Amino acid sequence: MFLELGVPVRSVNKVRLFAGRDGKGAPCIYAVMGQQADNFFVLQIDPETGSFRQFVSEVPSSNYPTAALMSRTGRLYIGAAYAGHLLCFDPDGDVLEDLGPINPGAAIFPCRIDESPDRRIWIGSYGTADLTSYDPKTRRFTRYGRMDDVDMYNYPFVDPEGNIVCFIRTTKLHVVVFDPRTRERRTVGPVVEKAMGNLELYRGEDGELYIRSDLRNFRVRGMRAEPVDVLPNPEPEPTLPCGTKFGFSDAWDLIYRKLKLSRPDGRTQVFYLDYEASGSDIFYLSIFSATTPRKGG
Repeated sequence: MFLELGVPVRSVNKVRLFAGRDGKGAPCIYAVMGQQADNFFVLQIDPETGSFRQFVSEVPSSNYPTAALMSRTGRLYIGAAYAGHLLCFDPDGDVLEDLGPINPGAAIFPCRIDESPDRRIWIGSYGTADLTSYDPKTRRFTRYGRMDDVDMYNYPFVDPEGNIVCFIRTTKLHVVVFDPRTRERRTVGPVVEKAMGNLELYRGEDGELYIRSDLRNFRVRGMRAEPVDVLPNPEPEPTLPCGTKFGFSDAWDLIYRKLKLSRPDGRTQVFYLDYEASGSDIFYLSIFSATTPRKGG
């Protein structure tokens, strides 16, 4: 028997921070936060005062913002689980909009989002390792199907040439390059069996994509992987236009209330964000049936 005990802690999850702009073009910080007891929400934060506005998703079952991207246009795209929908916060419209299901019946858990040079938005998902694009101009989705015939997780990156480089997990860690112009799909670089080693795909500070693995390291170029001896550092974390860095000073404690800003001149500020959170439901599982008497009661 399950007994609902309410909400003990109003905590959040799947927290991400982005540098962006507001509707007037002024710099701001966006926080995307998930919660179990309600849908995810977005905070638009003024980096000078710490004041913010909160926008809550209205899509049913959009509790977890498992993938998000700040586009070059200043629009914030969010993939929500387990609804499997793509949402967008457009600062010009000042609204958190539901763009629709990413891939109905296939994509329930968006894994990663990236943007191509033509400004299309690319989404990889669980549970069919599928790939989908969204065109903001036409407001239409294009579904390309599975990027692997067996695995279930797809984390796509867009390379400088516009190819979609997919990091596939979990039974075998490997990289699949997809050319959206020809729809050719090809595995490049090493393939690492589960629990037999490590492999990761990342974007370097030079904008290129690299494979780091226990077997060998590679740079992805077009439809092939070239061995490299030295790997570059990952691309740097985003900052505000003035160079200000930001992060939650209480992230280690999973609180996400104290936003710390480190200014270029060495000054630091901490803003306490008193946003509304529904937190996590908690249930009590009884080993007794509803008709079983308990001792002493």
